[in-house]
Amino acid sequence: MLGLRDAETIFSRAKAAVSVVRAAYLMENWGGSLQAVEQGVLPTFLLAEKAIPMVATRNIGTAAARLLAEGGNGKRVIELAGPREYTPRDVAAAVERIVGKQIVAQQAPEEAMAPALMGAGMNAEWARLTQELTHGLNVNIVVWEGGHPFLRGETELQTVLSTALETTK
Repeated sequence: MLGLRDAETIFSRAKAAVSVVRAAYLMENWGGSLQAVEQGVLPTFLLAEKAIPMVATRNIGTAAARLLAEGGNGKRVIELAGPREYTPRDVAAAVERIVGKQIVAQQAPEEAMAPALMGAGMNAEWARLTQELTHGLNVNIVVWEGGHPFLRGETELQTVLSTALETTK
């Protein structure tokens, strides 16, 4: 989180035009949890009842392309989310509609996240940073700053999950 903020600060000092797209939690992040769908669960370290902004990566690409096409000679920040906020339970319900069987969002304690990620092959620093991001989302540290244009992508969560489930087969 802070690395991105640091990068924004450095780029804001550049003499060139700079456009920053601050994207919400990526819908595609759920791909790693889809392995457990066979067992009827969707594991998560996010709070199961808490809605957070999510966005599809294709919407980030579309927004970036639009900003490039518009050009400009200043500094601008765009905040980008998907069509609406989603809870992990919403994600489980979307998966349930796709696969046609009951799926339950299974919330695990945050402190188990870094060890689980390292057990799956992620290096310790990335695991720590990912756990930090998840904690920030759970306790409202990671929030929209406001004061910048806010855009909503059009891609629905179910579309992203359908594609992700096809690749896990």
